[in-house]
Amino acid sequence: MEWRWIVENPAKKVTRKKENKGIVRYLSDDERKALLKACRESTWDRLYLLVILALSTGARQGELLSLRYSDIDLEKGVATLEDTKNNERRVLPLLPVVMDEIRSLTRRLDSDLLFPSIKEPAKPFAFRGP
Repeated sequence: MEWRWIVENPAKKVTRKKENKGIVRYLSDDERKALLKACRESTWDRLYLLVILALSTGARQGELLSLRYSDIDLEKGVATLEDTKNNERRVLPLLPVVMDEIRSLTRRLDSDLLFPSIKEPAKPFAFRGP
């Protein structure tokens, strides 16, 4: 059997289509107020904290859900993300409202997670599935 090597990449001549840059959208003040009100009324007592953390830090959902109490320094007002998408440590500044909310939480004794799963406290809270 004889191998026939490709001299040139056949996809080289295919022209790329321009990618849509998407829409950058921010919540209006009324939308933000309605969202935070709905979070306060949620049956999950930590939803409000999760949303204000997301709004104030821009961190990803997975990064926030895996936060541990040991990652949070209320004296310095920061949370340290050890496990990020690009594997780089990142420090998030915490607003006073976030720190007050963390202080007001009833900490579970069976988990160091800030947002533990209800049924499996060693795992982060999951919005989908068991």
